[in-house]
Amino acid sequence: MDGAISGVSLCRNRPKITHLFFADDSLLFCRATLVECQNIQDILSLYEAASGQQLNREKTTLYFSKNTSQPAQEAIKLQLNVLAIRSYEKYLGLPSFIGRQKKICFSQIKERVWSKLKGWKETLLSQSGREILIKAVVQAIPAYSMSCFKLPSTLCNDLEKYMRNFWWGHHEKKQKIHWLSWESAKFFPHGNVLDTKDSIRGSYAWTSIRRAAHVIKKGMVWRIGDGNSTLIWQDNWLPDQGHRKIISPCSSLPLDSKVSQLINPQNRTWNTPLLEQIFFPYDAEAVQSIPLSHNPGPDEETSLRPSSSNGEAQKTLWKKVWSLHLPPKVKNFLWRACSESLPTKLNLWKRKVLRNAWCERCEEEVEDTSHSIWHCGVNTQVWAREDWSHRFKGNQGTFGDLAMKILMDEPDEVSGRFATIAWSLWHERNKFRLTPYTSLPEDTHSRAIALWLEFLAENTPAETRKTPSPAIPWSPPPLGLYKANFDGAIFQDSHEAGLGVIIRDSNGLIIASLAQKIPFPGSVVMVEALAARRAVTFAIEVGTWKIELEGDSEQIIKAINQEDPIFTPYGHIIEDIRCAAEQLQWSRFNHTKREGNKAAHALARLAKVSQDTDVWLETVPPVIGDVTHRDFILIQ
Repeated sequence: MDGAISGVSLCRNRPKITHLFFADDSLLFCRATLVECQNIQDILSLYEAASGQQLNREKTTLYFSKNTSQPAQEAIKLQLNVLAIRSYEKYLGLPSFIGRQKKICFSQIKERVWSKLKGWKETLLSQSGREILIKAVVQAIPAYSMSCFKLPSTLCNDLEKYMRNFWWGHHEKKQKIHWLSWESAKFFPHGNVLDTKDSIRGSYAWTSIRRAAHVIKKGMVWRIGDGNSTLIWQDNWLPDQGHRKIISPCSSLPLDSKVSQLINPQNRTWNTPLLEQIFFPYDAEAVQSIPLSHNPGPDEETSLRPSSSNGEAQKTLWKKVWSLHLPPKVKNFLWRACSESLPTKLNLWKRKVLRNAWCERCEEEVEDTSHSIWHCGVNTQVWAREDWSHRFKGNQGTFGDLAMKILMDEPDEVSGRFATIAWSLWHERNKFRLTPYTSLPEDTHSRAIALWLEFLAENTPAETRKTPSPAIPWSPPPLGLYKANFDGAIFQDSHEAGLGVIIRDSNGLIIASLAQKIPFPGSVVMVEALAARRAVTFAIEVGTWKIELEGDSEQIIKAINQEDPIFTPYGHIIEDIRCAAEQLQWSRFNHTKREGNKAAHALARLAKVSQDTDVWLETVPPVIGDVTHRDFILIQ
């Protein structure tokens, strides 16, 4: 019977599908011809004779494509003696196709709930009886659909409304007062599942869920908004991974004091004299490094993961790493390094394999991924041979943060050299553990570059070998608009950061520039977010109401432009940026490569010698005059 049924192909030059089996259901695909339909009947007849089972034609349906003529449909229906349908709306009780009108697709859930509630005589039931019916019957109706689909919020609100009215005995003819809000009656009215305590009467399933709570809590910290929900002495609210809680003894402030007591309400800054009075310098410095929102909302619990580990950034980094033109072993290593899955001494110590986590080569710091590849004194001599490396010398974040910055903002050539040198340094580190011998920095560097160049020579077709495309310089805004470029820099030696902003018009003339020094806020991406916020507020201060804002951090630009709330540690800064931008008559945020952001980067580096904030009107400091003059010449 091979070839008796043609089947269908989902796209060109792909295998054809003749049948699909799922549980006890079968889908058969064929051409809409009497010949192929007869072949299907012959196959089914053969199956019936061999198995003793018979086709249930009452449960069998036909589905025709739009290209099938009406006479052909009628002839096939007559031959097969089964009904035809226009579409398979439901399968196993769930919608088969979901279009834009999601509320209509799930309207049957609402109708089923309403029919149940309408059929019950709430006047004959006690409130306990109504509670049992709601929990056992009504709330079970949408559970099956919710296991597969995210239901529209409007539908959920309607279902809650039905349940509220039934609970309080409210109906069309007789209205009842709702004495307690529906939110107050939820299982955890003043917290969440992480705040509950173990119960000896809890089920095994509930106890199992509770056992995982402490693991989740280890990675959670409070993101400070108004400070009214976070306890100074008891909660995790400091940004450093190894320094989540205040270690200073509880002295002048009570044990239940809130973080809001440490904030000046007038200007939304930390009360520095109070911090220095009640905290050790180590704690005071950590607190002052936390950026505060200009528009404080409630404190939020968030996962303090490296910026390269949140969902969108992880996806972007994954694509970039695996698209690099590098040996597979180098790409594999780079991804493992970004994912913190290398067997560094710190990771081995966490798994109780080693007794200490100190670096064996420098014996000065704990060996995490960032130290083993970038910060170790042995490695800095190798990186110093790369002209671009000084721009990232002060990286204080994880290795994933560093890789994200380099891969996103630098040319592919720099990305390739960075990845290959990093792989070579890890190879040298492993070799040192077996034989205490260290290669000279120049030898390690030359071998890494030779490996990279050899791979390019052997794996790049001759016709595709082109000279690198010229870097895109700064571009002026359209006539009548201004452009603000912003960037951040990190000063590792002083544990500080710099923000740089420059505003120019459509002719390339400088309107104003700024360099500001701040405490290092804990990550590279937080510095970039603060630079973006300072650019918006600076534009408002200068009075440039129609302005493009441009930075070289693609991650921050994407976060600002998306409409969804941001739950990362820098999410409240993004909300500040959006709120401040609403004060402008017109604004737009764009991403640019580093070549088009050199002036802002130079200003950010210059902030290292600033006392606090330096502003220049219609000019820039002389030390970066060459950068702005070059931008001006290129646009003429």
